[in-house]
Amino acid sequence: DKGKIKKSQVGRVESLFSFKEKWIIYRNTAEMLKSEKVKFKTYKNVSDSEKEFVNRIEEILSNSNSQWKETATKSSNKI
Repeated sequence: DKGKIKKSQVGRVESLFSFKEKWIIYRNTAEMLKSEKVKFKTYKNVSDSEKEFVNRIEEILSNSNSQWKETATKSSNKI
């Protein structure tokens, strides 16, 4: 059946490139950044808040990049 063949091919391509895992990493990062934005706007009168905000953003992005690279490495090992 052509439908089953196409489904299995799509499944293999998804597995090969880890689209689902990368999407989850992206969404988690986006939600964490939104949360930090709200915290920053709420507490912007607190001393050192800009420095702390930047540090937290950098940490979130660094973690996200590490997760992305790990997922990409796993994907490339499947090839």
